[in-house]
Amino acid sequence: MRNEYTPAVGECDKIWPDILTKEPGTMKAEKTTVNWDASKKQWHVRLQIGEEVIKRALVKTPQDAPEDLLRSRAVETAKDEGYEVDAAQVAIQR
Repeated sequence: MRNEYTPAVGECDKIWPDILTKEPGTMKAEKTTVNWDASKKQWHVRLQIGEEVIKRALVKTPQDAPEDLLRSRAVETAKDEGYEVDAAQVAIQR
């Protein structure tokens, strides 16, 4: 039922023009770090979104992995979690 507060069909894209161009559920992570955990002998990706922190292991990634591989795995992990990350902004801590 349409009332004076309900937009007409086709009006939503005029009110919120970017709503149709963004992927649903995709948010940008504020900070992304990849670091080597010596005790677990594996790489971890740490995504920070506001106060929320998501930490995921990069299994089967060797300790001497090149930085471009670590960055691409961090971007892939973020995407799997519903976030987008700029690969150039990923910090690597060896």
